[in-house]
Amino acid sequence: MEIKAIWGNRVINTVIKFTVALLFSWVIYHQVINHENVYDFNQLVLDRINDRNIFWLISAIVLMPLNWALETFKWMKFTRDFDPIGFFKAYRAVLTGVLFSVFTPNRIGEYGGRILWLKPENQWKGVIATILSSFCQILITLSFGIIGFLYFSYYFLDLNKIAMTSIFTFGVLFILTLFFIFYNIDLLVPFAKKIQWIKRFNKVLKHLLILTHYSSKELSMALLIAFFRYSLYCLQYFMVLMFFDIEPPFFTGLACIATFFFLQTSIPLPPMLGLVTRGEIALQIWSHFNVNNMLILASTYTLWVINVLLPSFIGLIFVISINIVKSLGYEK
Repeated sequence: MEIKAIWGNRVINTVIKFTVALLFSWVIYHQVINHENVYDFNQLVLDRINDRNIFWLISAIVLMPLNWALETFKWMKFTRDFDPIGFFKAYRAVLTGVLFSVFTPNRIGEYGGRILWLKPENQWKGVIATILSSFCQILITLSFGIIGFLYFSYYFLDLNKIAMTSIFTFGVLFILTLFFIFYNIDLLVPFAKKIQWIKRFNKVLKHLLILTHYSSKELSMALLIAFFRYSLYCLQYFMVLMFFDIEPPFFTGLACIATFFFLQTSIPLPPMLGLVTRGEIALQIWSHFNVNNMLILASTYTLWVINVLLPSFIGLIFVISINIVKSLGYEK
């Protein structure tokens, strides 16, 4: 019976890994191989690989591991109290999450990917920790995005004073509300206990107690890491723009990049529409600089390849190397 169970688990492991690889291959096919502009994008990259331009592309690629290292440190801030795993294991968990996120709506696969590297009894806490880590990043993105969007609106959209004042007022109130929720996240526990339908999920509800363990200092440190990661991501985008000869003034460029990330974060979409929508947003922003549309789309596509596709490949290697059935607690 034990031999049958072992073989059964191996079959389940193989099926899950094959399914993940198949879904990832599907993304590769639709987003890369079958992309209508893939030949033009590749040609644009080849045309710009010279002594001057290649520096910007290499720099953006070199910064990719640091980008996800910062995300790892941030996530570890929230997992340390219940499952203090080492940095390299946490790094593998984060990249596994990136892999799962590319073929799931609104990146929800990120949660499932990361918890595979935590102890089975801590996996619901791991989901909560991942939500908090994402909340940190969203807070920073929206905060700077509001500033960038106001700058962009003032100089490029020609909005009247009433519209600008309304955007500013609503944006500030919204961000302040999110910060209040973030720094008082522990209040969610007694609130959740009062909701009748949530009481049915007692096994999940008890894990919310982890929210009471985070001090304001720890939350602030996580926000600081999120800020550094956001700054790095903006720098990567700027480098990719320079590679494609899109050279806006520095501060104007940063405002436009902040607007891009702000709008991208504000529009949740299925995986297959994500890259298309990013391209459309980029066109609306960078077209004000009289830049060729293909260059704009190529820069957005290249940034996605560097920060999402390449880490996903590495994440796939990590998934293949682990026992998923055991990770989920179904094998001793």
